[in-house]
Amino acid sequence: MVHTPYTRGRVPGLARAWLQVFVGQYQPIAGSDDCAWLATRELTFPLFVLTLHSVQGGMSVGPSGFSVKDCHGPEIWQNKVVEVVFAL
Repeated sequence: MVHTPYTRGRVPGLARAWLQVFVGQYQPIAGSDDCAWLATRELTFPLFVLTLHSVQGGMSVGPSGFSVKDCHGPEIWQNKVVEVVFAL
């Protein structure tokens, strides 16, 4: 894991607590083959791009602070984002 100010100290615990209190918990979803859902199997690049462009306003931000707006640009940027996400 690459250590950043967001992966050290109290930030990870605070993010988990925020998600637990304000987002809630959901049952795990099954993959398309009724096995465990794996991003590397379920999330194809065309589906990623379709999802990226369907976010209203392009300003959605996840717990890490990464913004969907950061992904808009040439396809080569989008490919790199997918590579990095799958490498985590």
